[in-house]
Amino acid sequence: MFDLEARVSFLALIFGCEILSFRGEAMRSFMATSNYSPHLKRCLLVGLLMLMGCRESDSRGLTKSPVSGTVSYGKSFPQGEVIFKHPSGEITVAKFEADGQYKANVPEGVNKVMVRSQTSSFAEQGRPGGQQEVFTDHIPKRYRDFATSKMEYTVQDGENTFDIKLID
Repeated sequence: MFDLEARVSFLALIFGCEILSFRGEAMRSFMATSNYSPHLKRCLLVGLLMLMGCRESDSRGLTKSPVSGTVSYGKSFPQGEVIFKHPSGEITVAKFEADGQYKANVPEGVNKVMVRSQTSSFAEQGRPGGQQEVFTDHIPKRYRDFATSKMEYTVQDGENTFDIKLID
């Protein structure tokens, strides 16, 4: 019996993703009234949510796909952001830590790309009790602007990998 339930669940998982993306209420109704065990329903729901996370579209109808990669530079940097700009004006920001790894859902198509890596600290100002926030950039200035970075990446349907190697 479990084999039959597993097969039916697999088919529901495949077809249920389409049902959920177009008519969420149909999937909610299925989850509420089906004869599947509660554990199997939870597994099905988690599977559907994972599939939906791989590709999404926003209110403007832009389809998004996952982009991941690593930012590397000859010198160390504590953290930063990879910023994608779609021709529609949609901006996507992917944060990374010292290992340089990032991941984000980005609109499909050609995106301009820039990278920022900046930290701040407080320094004593000339007057008593005065402190001023001081920013330190960790990568060359040209990468911090879409126009001067001259980086573009075409996001396609499915998983995308975009490794960024910064040079002086």
